[in-house]
Formats: sequence, C-alpha cells, structure tokens
Amino acid sequence: MKTYIDYAEISQAARRKITSAAVIPRPIAWITTVNENGSINVAPFSFFTMISPSILMVSFVQIKDRRKDTFENILRSKQAVVNIGDISLIEAIDNSSITIPYNESELAYIDVNLGPAKQVMAPLILEAPIAFEVEFLSHEELDDNGSKYDLTLLRILASHINSDLYDSEKHYVRLENPLSRLEGPKYGSSTELEYIRKF
Repeated sequence: MKTYIDYAEISQAARRKITSAAVIPRPIAWITTVNENGSINVAPFSFFTMISPSILMVSFVQIKDRRKDTFENILRSKQAVVNIGDISLIEAIDNSSITIPYNESELAYIDVNLGPAKQVMAPLILEAPIAFEVEFLSHEELDDNGSKYDLTLLRILASHINSDLYDSEKHYVRLENPLSRLEGPKYGSSTELEYIRKF
C-alpha cells in the first residue's frame, strides 16, 4: 500500500520535506567566495550535483526575494571554490551555515585554514580533501510555487586533491567518509557496497 500525495494540495514546506527526504544522500558544496569588501564568505549547499565531467550545478534558494550572498558573489566575480568535505568537518560545515550580515565572514565561527587557489581569487579550505576551482557558466531563476531558486552552472577549471586519495596513473579518487545531507537537519556518510555487476 502507498500513500498518494498530490503536490498541488500540500504546502511548499511539505513538498520540501518529502522530496529532500527521498533524494538522498545529497553531496554538499562547501563554497568559498570573496565578498565585496574582500572578506571571505563560506557556506554549504546541498542542492548540488555534477551534470557532466566538468560542470557542477548548485541551486541557491532566495529568502524573501533576497539572494544568497554566495550567489551574489559568484554573479559579481564569476568565480568560486567548491570544497568537498568529509565527516571530520561536519561541525565546521554546519557552523558555516549561520546567517550573518553581508561582508562579514563565517571564518570567525569556524576553525579552518585557507590556501590560495591557482586560477580564481577565492581561497581553498585546506582541511577539505577535495576542492574545485570554478568559473560561472550560466544561471536561471526558477519559480517553484512561489519559492524562487537561482539555478547556477559552474565550470571546473582545476581541482586540488589530497595526494593520498588520488591515483595519478588511473585518475581514481577515493574519498573516505564523505559527508552528505539526509532529511531535515540530518547528515550522513556513505559506505562501499559489496556488489558485482553481472553484465
């Protein structure tokens, strides 16, 4: 037996709860950008995925028609760094989601170290095992039943990977204990499944 739910008959909050609980685990883009005053913005986003080998997608929700600081910075500078964290960084990633005034930095609330990127102004988070330098590719504003989202495509220019996780001959990356979002405020990780393809 299944419960049928017509999305036209429930609230946007209810839709979000159902969909975000079903589409899991979701990777987290821990994005660093440069604010207008030169300070560093750090924020996590779980409406995030890859859509091709060198293009990433991030969806930024607008709150009361105010766009996310991260999105505004990307739109202005056309660049960012997408850091990929693991479970050792869960507290820092969660704490960086706080709401603070624009041009203030989340770095005051988290204990991480920054390093320079090669092709963009935004810095890397050195504790993150993987970081992608990205440039702005395109953007589309979506209206989802009155809630607005900035759907943004970012092209990867370069990656920074912890050497012990990277096989330079085969280009394999083994991210141990990756962090992901589950339903509501919950986080999770992934374990490898022992399964052999039959075809």
